[in-house]
Amino acid sequence: MKFAFLVHPITAETRKLSNFDPNGQARRSWGHDLRNYCIQMHRGAIDVYRRAGRMPDDEVRVIDELTGLVTAQGIRSEGRLYEIPLEASEILASPSAAMAYCEEAIDQAACWGARIAGLGSLTGIIGGQGTYLAERSHIPVTTGDSLEVFAAIENLYQVCREIEIDLAAESVAVVGIPSGIASAAARILLPKCKRLKLVAMQASARAKRTAVEMGAELAPDLESALRDCRIVVAASSSGDTIDQRLLRPGAVVIDVAVPTDVRGDCCLREDTLIFSGGLTRIPKTMALDSSFLWFHHGMVPSCLAETMILALEERAECFSLGRSLGDEAIAEIGRLAKWHGFDFSRLFSFGLPIDEAALVRYRKAVARGKLVSSECVAIDLTSTNGAAEAANAPTRSTKDATKPPQIEELASRAEMLHARHIDPLLVAINARSKSTKTFIRGEGAYLWDDEQKPYLDFYAGGGSLNLGHNHPAVAAAIKQTLRDAAPGFVADAVNPLTTALAERLIALAPKNLEMVSFVNSGSEAVENALKLAMLATGRERVLHLNGACHGKSLGALAVSGERNQRRRLGLDFADARGVPAEDLVQLERELASRDYAALVLETIGVEAGMRSVSEKYLQAARDLCDKHGTLLVVDEAQTGLGRLGAMLSSERLGVLPDLVTLAKSLGGGMVPLGAILVSRDLWKRAYGTIHTNHLCHSTL
Repeated sequence: MKFAFLVHPITAETRKLSNFDPNGQARRSWGHDLRNYCIQMHRGAIDVYRRAGRMPDDEVRVIDELTGLVTAQGIRSEGRLYEIPLEASEILASPSAAMAYCEEAIDQAACWGARIAGLGSLTGIIGGQGTYLAERSHIPVTTGDSLEVFAAIENLYQVCREIEIDLAAESVAVVGIPSGIASAAARILLPKCKRLKLVAMQASARAKRTAVEMGAELAPDLESALRDCRIVVAASSSGDTIDQRLLRPGAVVIDVAVPTDVRGDCCLREDTLIFSGGLTRIPKTMALDSSFLWFHHGMVPSCLAETMILALEERAECFSLGRSLGDEAIAEIGRLAKWHGFDFSRLFSFGLPIDEAALVRYRKAVARGKLVSSECVAIDLTSTNGAAEAANAPTRSTKDATKPPQIEELASRAEMLHARHIDPLLVAINARSKSTKTFIRGEGAYLWDDEQKPYLDFYAGGGSLNLGHNHPAVAAAIKQTLRDAAPGFVADAVNPLTTALAERLIALAPKNLEMVSFVNSGSEAVENALKLAMLATGRERVLHLNGACHGKSLGALAVSGERNQRRRLGLDFADARGVPAEDLVQLERELASRDYAALVLETIGVEAGMRSVSEKYLQAARDLCDKHGTLLVVDEAQTGLGRLGAMLSSERLGVLPDLVTLAKSLGGGMVPLGAILVSRDLWKRAYGTIHTNHLCHSTL
């Protein structure tokens, strides 16, 4: 079913630009063919000047064709955008002239075959919210206000999820009573917030009656409402009604008004957020082959989206007309929008996608105590001492601070926060295939995602889960430690838990290993092993196998086999040298220099493709290290603690290392923990004097 939608130039400047490009050829080239864009605009300018001012400024014209509108269900529609030659100020100044142009545009659309016409922004406001045109038009019309309300509320819900606002604990001001959009939004929000304040631009009898019917409070003036309410939904259509300086710290504004209610063209403060409400993203199945849809990245005003949905549904009816918008109609059009794939989760501010940095700055302001809750006295930032008062303002959380959120609650925002603060590349790379998973539970060999779907975990935390996820014995031990209020890290003191763990590890270790140093990770264990080897031998160079991986810290990377990564970090220095695995000739050639404090290796390397070191090579390496005074360091972070059938894989191969590093499963898969096992003699040589002990081993 075909549809039409009526728009107008935003400003005189945009109208002049359109005159240079009457057929839209230049706009279709913008962003992907700059040369053609310039050529088309140049030709348009020549044509305008040739006509010496006789430009068709007083004609209704088609400015865009919306084809390729296909939903995931295979339902199709097409539309046209008709522009009336009046900008916003002219429409407000001369509604009768605007109505005449609208009638002409609808007549043209009906001749083309459109069976419904949508009214955009001001074309829907004048003429009794579409009732005038509905009486005179050959085809049904709709203002799109029902979906505008639905989208604005959905935008607010998304904001609350984004910045973790409990709407039920907040005071909300709705600006623009008794307009249709404002009144409908207020009715929906009334049972969902703690307190609702209605703001009328004029204290009319109708505004007072609306407040009484809703059982809501009518604010005496706009300034007091902004001072008392943290959340503001603005839909006055008066324009420039809200001064950003009067917003309370922590305020969130959803501005649905046309013209916009919030003054300015950007958010002026870090402790407030201002969103463009009522925007909708078209389904991903719809092609962006029109200049309008392409330029706006698939985001459209909800008045246009409602027209599109009615066309897709083949409902040639006047859906949203007049000041009174029914709750059932709002819910119905919202349900249909979601079913067709329209989305309301993308947030915009002043017509542009919200800058994530703005959200981060806002959260910082909240975290630093600049946010004033709904029950606290608001602060006037325009006063001389306003900034100082804001910095010292008390805060009150809308949630129980003693009760941490459940992991299921956190999962809904986890992927978005991961992309924002941890690893945006991971999420971006997997976005198309939707292969990024958010896991919320692990038990034994299985993981469950946020949809409760189970997965068999073959990765096992890269060797961190020898006992599986959340082994009951490990969990019970941790719970008991917490119940006992055991001390954490205490420098230069004795910890009973640390000493008990050291004794147990040494009892299970090969006979030559008697001392333990505890750290937090495998990388730290490797770094400390290298430090100990250098102190014990007096040598400064280290040998490693090509293709190895010993960690991501700088020292551990220096003895790892990822050459490109080392070069990027400037770690290709002479003190660390790699040799091919299984090449005993080159190994002996290097060790014979007697320059190396340690040879560090894994019995199974994973970085170069899961290659095992043979028993013959490992035993020969042991002998060569003894011959040339080099210490053998075996990194057992992944292969140790029973993973290959013995306490240590090197022990299973019949070799006793001088130093062993442990990590990953040492923490039972639940706490970060690493360790170095070393002989008593080496420990004394490295740390056994007053002068060397300060360099020293770590304690848990």
